[in-house]
Amino acid sequence: MGSRPAVLAAIRRVLEDKGLPADLDDDGVPMGEEGLGLDSLDIATVVAVLEEELEIDPFEHGDVEIGTLGGFVELYEDGTGG
Repeated sequence: MGSRPAVLAAIRRVLEDKGLPADLDDDGVPMGEEGLGLDSLDIATVVAVLEEELEIDPFEHGDVEIGTLGGFVELYEDGTGG
């Protein structure tokens, strides 16, 4: 099953808390303000939740560029979460 459902659920919770649409059907949508509307604090919140739930830290080995929704999901699926 992989970690995709947990990643999407964590993102959806943050979006709903901000009152933003939680349409996560397009893996190509940017994670940031120009796409889903997440700022750096929102992304940090998602990462913290997922680190606790999945015991995966995608930044463990250095900086990672946060781009699209699909790329963010891959961080967890490629980083021992998938």
